[in-house]
Amino acid sequence: MTPSGLTATSYSLTPSTYGAAQPTTLTVVQTRFGPVVANSRGQVLYTYADDTATASACTADWCLVDWPPLQPPGAPTKSPSISAPVGVISGAGGTTQVTLDRHPLYTFAGDLHPGDVRGQGIGGDWFLISPNGLSVPSGDRATSPTSAVTRSTT
Repeated sequence: MTPSGLTATSYSLTPSTYGAAQPTTLTVVQTRFGPVVANSRGQVLYTYADDTATASACTADWCLVDWPPLQPPGAPTKSPSISAPVGVISGAGGTTQVTLDRHPLYTFAGDLHPGDVRGQGIGGDWFLISPNGLSVPSGDRATSPTSAVTRSTT
């Protein structure tokens, strides 16, 4: 139960103050872009082109609000249909962030329902991630997050 006047959001990724934290399990959902990785609530996950294998580049307040990092309450796990390795990196302030094939993972605040893919391709930097750990820049063709992505200069 939440305090009067507050509502819980279905896309919150932080452990609930009012209930036990659920383990982070990566799953696969079907989207118009093909199969992509999602959290256990069915919210699709994204990679950020400016990240490295050891650090998130999404550190500004606006970025963290729009693109919440997937933070595990415990050791993350994955469904058998995900072939890429799952792990964690250290974030600012001692937090941890889930990775898939060494790519930090995020949700998008604009994805209001499970399976929404509204964040796909935003700014030429944010991409869905496939079960084999590759970003999905367009259609269902998976590529490396740092290759075959053309950034617009207009």
